[in-house]
Amino acid sequence: MIEAVGLTKRYGAKTAVYNLSFQVRPGTVTGFLGPNGSGKSTTMRMILGLDNPTAGRVTIAGHPYRRLPNAPRQVGALLDAKAVHGGRHARNHLLSLAQLSGIPASRVDEVLGVVGLKEVAKKRSNGFSLGMGQRLGIAAALLGDPQVLLFDEPVNGLDPEGILWVRNLMKSLAAEGRTVFVSSHLMSEMALTAEHLIVIGRGQLLADMSVKAFISANSADFARVRTPDTEPKQREQLTSALTEAGGQVLPEQDGALRVMGLPLPRISDLAHDADVRLWELSPHQASLEEAYMRLTQGAVDYRSTADQLGGFQQPQQPGLAPGTAPGMAPPVPGQDQPGWYAPPAPQHGGQPFAPPNPDPNPNPYVGQQAPQAQQAPQADATAMLRTLPAPQDQVPQPHAPQQQQPYAAQQQGQPGQPGQQQWPGQQAAQGPTYTSPIPITRTHLGHALASEWTKIRSVRSTMWTLGVMLVLVIGVGTLIAVVAAAADMDLAGQSAIGLGSFGILLGMLCVVTLGVLTIGSEYSTGMIRTTTTACPSRSRILAAKAIVFFGLVFVTTTLAAALVAGIQTGIVEGASATGAEWLRGTVGVGLFVATLGLLSLAVGALVRHSAGAITIMIGLVLLPLVLAMFMFSESLKDVQLFLFQYSIPSQMIALYGDSVAGGTGPQGWEPLWIMIGITAVTLGGAFFSTESRDV
Repeated sequence: MIEAVGLTKRYGAKTAVYNLSFQVRPGTVTGFLGPNGSGKSTTMRMILGLDNPTAGRVTIAGHPYRRLPNAPRQVGALLDAKAVHGGRHARNHLLSLAQLSGIPASRVDEVLGVVGLKEVAKKRSNGFSLGMGQRLGIAAALLGDPQVLLFDEPVNGLDPEGILWVRNLMKSLAAEGRTVFVSSHLMSEMALTAEHLIVIGRGQLLADMSVKAFISANSADFARVRTPDTEPKQREQLTSALTEAGGQVLPEQDGALRVMGLPLPRISDLAHDADVRLWELSPHQASLEEAYMRLTQGAVDYRSTADQLGGFQQPQQPGLAPGTAPGMAPPVPGQDQPGWYAPPAPQHGGQPFAPPNPDPNPNPYVGQQAPQAQQAPQADATAMLRTLPAPQDQVPQPHAPQQQQPYAAQQQGQPGQPGQQQWPGQQAAQGPTYTSPIPITRTHLGHALASEWTKIRSVRSTMWTLGVMLVLVIGVGTLIAVVAAAADMDLAGQSAIGLGSFGILLGMLCVVTLGVLTIGSEYSTGMIRTTTTACPSRSRILAAKAIVFFGLVFVTTTLAAALVAGIQTGIVEGASATGAEWLRGTVGVGLFVATLGLLSLAVGALVRHSAGAITIMIGLVLLPLVLAMFMFSESLKDVQLFLFQYSIPSQMIALYGDSVAGGTGPQGWEPLWIMIGITAVTLGGAFFSTESRDV
């Protein structure tokens, strides 16, 4: 069960969610509705621990998500179908999530078959259509066979067969005793799928009740009546007769009449008594969409306006209302305006054809003491939204019954069947919740390491970047050795190993870029949300990324440096390198470059923007040396010397035993210790930021 109590989230001056309290129970598909910007996605992110609440709490099975034991085995979620690296195969994407969650690899092929993507399992996801992307997101949610499932707009882009499949899937999951929480803007689908509704507007609770109760509380049935179009007098006679009989008659745009307050047989008798012929007399049952529009029209923040077509519209004929063609009945006032919907019945206190006044303050809680969370809709829901009440009492306690918020009636052991009414906060008599037959494995750092290795090896750009680095390190190093040998260069008693520094300097730029992209691409694609949902321990994820990346770069750089050193000592004549020089020129250089890459990864985690982090790192590598080269003033000599000594290229060259600062500055292994110290501090900041900031 999901339970939110007094949940509040603010972004600076904007309040996205305020004092939101609700429960989502197992055995039922619960719909989560609200206008754009009402706080639905923010609420779902707080449920999954991706965003930290400003106040209040939200728990799953009594625990915050990030403290939930084996979280990915208990909760599956689809928040954004695009939250996947486009260069990774569908199977590798799911495999990395399975490894991170301790789920057997065989489960990946099973869910690919369930969602119908088995034939394209080895296709990169950037070639997927919107519907295929939705199916891949659903597969990720089902991967752990969880007890609780959250879906945000799960049918976007799906064809009719796919929509029907998702609808039946959700119903079958709920029938197994699972908790299914679905956010959608498709009212027709919610009417067919959900049994219970939670509706919010501007971050506050508007309704928490069964679908049937919601429609009944926020709509009115009516009869549609049409008289012969060629006899307008009969229409007037019938309108007068129906009004005198106590009915409410409203004109429709197509000339028909909407009659409320009178049953169909009574309307027929009145028409007969008035000698009026009827071309149509049909009942209209209120829909979920109609009830939803009536409730939320005052909470819509984003309204469209009419397209004036730059003043190129044809002038309107005299005597005709705007938007009315000759021979057409005049439109209902306000009917074509954005946000208009059929008015509530008179007994609900509504004013016919009076659209709500737009709220000049889309965040009414800003600058005020916060209002109490709204209960289920009262008599006039529109008026309730216009005037959000002043604060009265403290946040309602989670186990205190609240009036007019009945949950779907349930019978013990048979969720969704008629039975005793339940109320928020009460422990309803539930059937057994779902238990997965897949064995649960306690996850640890090893699972995260396997997942990160799958990620880094399955992206083509990673291999290309490493390939370019090897070409630069080996190619440039070999070229310089050939040129030096041809020119019979005098190394002044130095070994030829130092010539490899030129290729390493160029290769460092590739490592810097790769380090940033390793973490930055997850933020830019949204994959980081999928990853942290599969593993709530953010520190474990960052540690695994750092270890895998460091190991890959260290091995690659060390082998390349050793190969270049062997080529150079074999071609160029010079002093024989000592064992210490060989160690620093191979292992030392590998450690230095890998640590620099780790610094790039840490900066990427702090900045969370690939282009910005790459720019920062390139500036950090090159800018000090470039500035030092142009400091000609005597007063800046000390600054120039410091920049020469401690710039990153100079530090790396010092590992080879050479110096660009006349033999001063760090020597031997000192440059490596300096780089390790800087990287450790930055990486510590990255860990702190990752744990404390919203994803």
